Amino acid sequence: FRNRISRVHVDEAHNIFTAGLPHHGEAVFRPAYGKLAEFRVLLPKGTPFQALSATLPPHILSTITRELMISPNHEALRLSSNRPN
Repeated sequence: FRNRISRVHVDEAHNIFTAGLPHHGEAVFRPAYGKLAEFRVLLPKGTPFQALSATLPPHILSTITRELMISPNHEALRLSSNRPN
């Protein structure tokens, strides 16, 4: 099965931080988000892994990058959500 997965896209990736990791002694709300790195290890090496979110402040981006074992030389696209009417 794992050899049939050609790429992984994680939408709303900020949930890895907000719901998948423990904070201030509180229980994890959505443990599966925090276990995505375990899933990634099971995939063939080099399988593209993309994390998408409209709300990634720097501290959450760095946590997600670390948790998902994303290469330090990853490509990050940052676009403004400020759009005129």
